[in-house]
Amino acid sequence: MAVEDGAGAVRINRCRFERNRGSDGGALAVGPGVRLRVESSLFLSNRAEVHGGAIFHRGGRGASPVPLEVLDSTFRLNSAQFGGGIETYYTRVRVARSAFVANHAQFGGTALRVYGGCPADCCDCPRGCPCHEVSDGLVSRWPVHVE
Repeated sequence: MAVEDGAGAVRINRCRFERNRGSDGGALAVGPGVRLRVESSLFLSNRAEVHGGAIFHRGGRGASPVPLEVLDSTFRLNSAQFGGGIETYYTRVRVARSAFVANHAQFGGTALRVYGGCPADCCDCPRGCPCHEVSDGLVSRWPVHVE
């Protein structure tokens, strides 16, 4: 599913995305300026050729990072070159009560890869926050908020 630039806000609740394929975002590709909230959903065996096995979110560049919230969801067996579960560009990410299991990324971030978009309240980030990667089962303190 592709959500075009500037579509406002999208909420996905209690959905199952299974065996989808795409160039960027195996199940979901979200354009710049779109706020995305995913709740109680399953992403199973999705594959992207390049970015975000299950979700690829291009938050936007130059303005404040656009939010992506993932709550009570499971990412299992998704794959991509970058960000096996999720990859984001210039996005403020919050993940709570969610599981990332057996996802695969050839070059980084088996569970999650966040690129750019250092939020204003993150002045002490290393190297200007260019990229942060999270592997399955590991927790990051920035820029991903995991509860």
